[in-house]
Amino acid sequence: MSFRKFLINLCCFAMVAAAFLLCKTNAYAETKQTVVEKTKEGGDLAIMFSFDAEVVDIEFISPSGKRMKAGDEGVGYASGDGWSTYRITDAEKGKWTLEYDPAGNTEIEYSIINDDYGLWIQNFTVESIEKERVSVKFQADCEDDIYLYNYEIYMVSTEEDYSERVASGSAFPNKETELSFYASNISSGNYIFRLDVYYEDGDAEIFDSVNSDAVNFTNSRTGKAPEGIVTKLDFDAGTVSVDWKRSKPGSYSNHKLTVLADGEVISSKELETGVSNDVTLIPVGSGEIEIRLAYYDYGLRSESFVKKIDLSKEYLKNLNGDVTGSSQLRIAYSVSGESELVVKVNGHEGNYKIKESGELSFDLEQGNNTVYAELKIDDSLSYVIDTDVYFDAIPPEIVLFDNPDGKSVTGDSFTILGKVKGAKTLRIDGADCEYKEDGSFTYEKKLEAGENVINIEVEDVNGNTAARAVTLYKKAVSVVSNTVTEKPWWQQYLPLMIAGVASIVVIILALIFFKKKPENNLVTLIVWNILLLAGAGVCLWQYIIRYNANNTEKFLEIAEKSASEAVKSIKEERLFFTGMLVLVGLIVLSTVLYIVTDRIKKAKKNKPSSGSTDGASEGTSDGQNWWYDKK
Repeated sequence: MSFRKFLINLCCFAMVAAAFLLCKTNAYAETKQTVVEKTKEGGDLAIMFSFDAEVVDIEFISPSGKRMKAGDEGVGYASGDGWSTYRITDAEKGKWTLEYDPAGNTEIEYSIINDDYGLWIQNFTVESIEKERVSVKFQADCEDDIYLYNYEIYMVSTEEDYSERVASGSAFPNKETELSFYASNISSGNYIFRLDVYYEDGDAEIFDSVNSDAVNFTNSRTGKAPEGIVTKLDFDAGTVSVDWKRSKPGSYSNHKLTVLADGEVISSKELETGVSNDVTLIPVGSGEIEIRLAYYDYGLRSESFVKKIDLSKEYLKNLNGDVTGSSQLRIAYSVSGESELVVKVNGHEGNYKIKESGELSFDLEQGNNTVYAELKIDDSLSYVIDTDVYFDAIPPEIVLFDNPDGKSVTGDSFTILGKVKGAKTLRIDGADCEYKEDGSFTYEKKLEAGENVINIEVEDVNGNTAARAVTLYKKAVSVVSNTVTEKPWWQQYLPLMIAGVASIVVIILALIFFKKKPENNLVTLIVWNILLLAGAGVCLWQYIIRYNANNTEKFLEIAEKSASEAVKSIKEERLFFTGMLVLVGLIVLSTVLYIVTDRIKKAKKNKPSSGSTDGASEGTSDGQNWWYDKK
């Protein structure tokens, strides 16, 4: 297949794939519609939907074009696991359109509930609450032929995640029911009453539910909120601890502890007898913490101890962290009024009167330091710091091999070999310098005549620094014949240059030989490439030997004794690597030249002479022979 055909086929495939994906996307985003008809004037339109994956919203379009959905006036809605029910009050007669997005559902089923089929709560009121006695009235209508329906009444707390069933039974449909019951097992607080009604119709359950307004409920048996609670907030650890060991009744009762962050419950625990404290992790970025603690007395929960903490206004923080390079411990604070701060460092305690915001500093000892600080806000709340701070006063080390400081050199540059210990950053002459995992580094300094100063600086993770200056003196080159001078750079690579020139000459001679002896071209090429490959293998072998040697502890020992020997070994490593690359390049070059020249010769043989015709050229590819036969 030609490249042009391949490109055309590829474009066609891309267009088909794009169209398929576009159609698929539109199919999933497309809404569906279903039409149902209400045949009677007046009355309600009630429809129940069943979903096989997830509950989705249904929008109703009336015969007159009005759109209605859950939450709109005149639209009743209830839902559960895999189902939802809509009831439109005084629905118009005619065809209604149901519009929805199926989302992940493969099939959505629905059924119309007739006006004479269903159970609907007409009213539900809380008439009175006297002590623990509650009186209510409710009525549920049903046109179906049933004798009784079932009801359940729940008290749902508006302050906590808590609900309890307080009454249940059966009642007559289409008739108001009056009911009184005792809620003696419910603690005092604010509640709403929820009425659930239902009856069984074969395999289906017909039901309805409604909530009352919020009311205040008082139970004389409810115990008072616990006192003597100690709450401690640790900003550094991000925790809040609650201790009720000294409260009444202390640890001799079960407790319910709830912790909220910005209004969301982050912890809710039922704690058994014997447990007197608990620690909760605070989410990062929280603005307010609320703590609620209650105990149980003969199964009845007491009133809750409630404590709200605004994290944005007050705090107590350790600014050093767990490890520091500073000899001073810094503690920052912020309070609304005047408070007392107690700080204990390594057993040395001090009391400080503070107000508003500020910082305090304390001396640290080398090594580990035990730090405890407590800022009392009120009788039930304190901010604390309870941690260990490690003071790292040991600076990193700089080790230079074959100490070059004060040496006189004659070259244009000088290479420094060294090693750092415990350092995070290395800077030489103001620029960042990289070092290996073991800390070793090399740095080449361009020298000017006279004095040259090299500044080496290191810093560890805790801010400790170390510095070292190396002074080198560049001597002027003497013109006296017996003065030893460094060789020019090109002389160091003279053997490699001679080998390269010789290789090029051999290639040229080989090409001439190819022309005169074409039948031996391939054999010569193979022999030539074997020789070059052998040379490249020797260079690679020598490079690997020197590379491995230059990355060992022994190399560092050699460098520490003589920097010149170490530099020589590194240069030899680079030289053999360069030689390997040159020989491999010659192999590639000779192979390409052979292919090109061979193609040119074949093209000349297949090309007819200028006087030939298409028909005559089929007999021979040699122009002279063709001319001779013609004669």
